[in-house]
Amino acid sequence: MVVGYRDGELRFYQSFDIEGHEPNKDLSEAVFTFLNAKGILSAQVEAIKAERETTLDFQFVVNNHYVKSSFSIQSPNELEKYLGEVSKSAIK
Repeated sequence: MVVGYRDGELRFYQSFDIEGHEPNKDLSEAVFTFLNAKGILSAQVEAIKAERETTLDFQFVVNNHYVKSSFSIQSPNELEKYLGEVSKSAIK
């Protein structure tokens, strides 16, 4: 099953590999809040929920550079750990 959320040009798609998992709107809101705070206003994020972790696949453009990053988290609090340096001014 795939569920999609949108906030302007930010798109978040969440798929489930395990039966019984429910959509996590809190995760999409956390991702949208994080990206907006970093000045990233256009992005696509795919989330695949597994038993203990969620794998996130980010794709966005910063200062005319295409950025793609994939990693797994257990909590949205870990976004800073993987994408903390990303902002419009970080990539030159």
